[in-house]
Amino acid sequence: MRATHLPAPDPIRRRLESLDRRPGAGEPLWLRRRRQEARQAARAGLPGPEDEEWRETSLRALAETPFGAPPPGAEPPAEPCPELGRPHLVFVDGRADAAPCAAPPPGLFVGGLGRALAEKPEAVEPHLARVAPGAHPLAALNTALFEDAAVVVVPPGAVATEPLLIVHAAGGAEGPTVRFPRTLIVAGEGAQVSVIEIHTGRSGPGYWSCPVTELVAGDGAVVRLRVLQLEGAAAFHTAVLQGVQGRGSGIEILHAAFGAALSRADVGVRMEGEGANCRLDGLYVGRGTQHLDAHTTIDHAAPHGTSHELFKGILADAAGGVFKGRIIVRPGAQKTDAVQHNGNLLLTRDAKVNTRPQLEIHADDVRCTHGATIGRLDEDALFYMRSRGLPQREARRMLIRAFAAEVLDRVESGPLRDRLSAELDRRVEEVER
Repeated sequence: MRATHLPAPDPIRRRLESLDRRPGAGEPLWLRRRRQEARQAARAGLPGPEDEEWRETSLRALAETPFGAPPPGAEPPAEPCPELGRPHLVFVDGRADAAPCAAPPPGLFVGGLGRALAEKPEAVEPHLARVAPGAHPLAALNTALFEDAAVVVVPPGAVATEPLLIVHAAGGAEGPTVRFPRTLIVAGEGAQVSVIEIHTGRSGPGYWSCPVTELVAGDGAVVRLRVLQLEGAAAFHTAVLQGVQGRGSGIEILHAAFGAALSRADVGVRMEGEGANCRLDGLYVGRGTQHLDAHTTIDHAAPHGTSHELFKGILADAAGGVFKGRIIVRPGAQKTDAVQHNGNLLLTRDAKVNTRPQLEIHADDVRCTHGATIGRLDEDALFYMRSRGLPQREARRMLIRAFAAEVLDRVESGPLRDRLSAELDRRVEEVER
């Protein structure tokens, strides 16, 4: 084992070994081969402190916890966001829940992996489990061990007028357990779809959620994904999200992290087609001893691409934050226009954040900017608001909301923006009371 890795928990290593003896019964050969490759990569263990990509986020607590498989038949927790409507898919502990869900719009496929392999193999085979296992060890672990997947297929030219809602929930089993949620979204040429993906779980014993989400936007397609991380307070959440874009396509991603004791999101988009457009927004809000980490990569691999990235963090008590954002401009990706910014607001003396925006430019006719800020509430603004009769706490809350508004205002108005604002207000209320 390389020194840059930590050993995986014993129950997970035993599960990997058992799959070597009886791999993927009933699965197509191509999926069994991808799982085998993932198992080989996953045997290296978890990223360790000497891994440059994990220097600020330790997984030692994961490595030392005997996470077992959750038992089947767990009841899902209460709907995390009832104001968003009835979910189209619900997965509990990585398995499709049997409860009835909302019907998808006509013409779209929305279902579990078994149905997708039977009804939409031409859309699933080229794209499922394509995240490089060597580059993403936790994606390799998910690929090796996921039991089911949420699959959305939008045929060419189809337009979904309402967002699809997918819920991945932890079932609240006693003792430490791990689940591997999986989502695949494929939009054909000229298609349009919006998806809301919620990760949630009960408070109580710590559990580990290790999700992977894959997005594919065909030529001229538009895919909007909103991810709400609302895990239980003692949970571990390590997510990998990867998107691939065709010519003239658009991908818009919002990742909002509120829950979990430790949260890590690796979000990457590869812009393979000329003239693609990517927008990547994020918000992380932490208190207590939460640790929230966001690593992003936007890879401009073709000319005339545009990207705009805005991540903001709000941290209180002794919470810690990490942001590492990388923009890559490949040789030949001329006329790229890329903007990246990370802003952080520290509400207490013990809160801290490490931020590292990066540019890797291998073309000479581009326009790229990046920046980061770390600050506290503006004392002059607080003084002015108090002089106009506002109480101290309300003035602070208003300034915190204003700081986050730049991200929230980029979300389409309606129930989702209202839900995000309400969650932010609830977290701020806990800190400022």
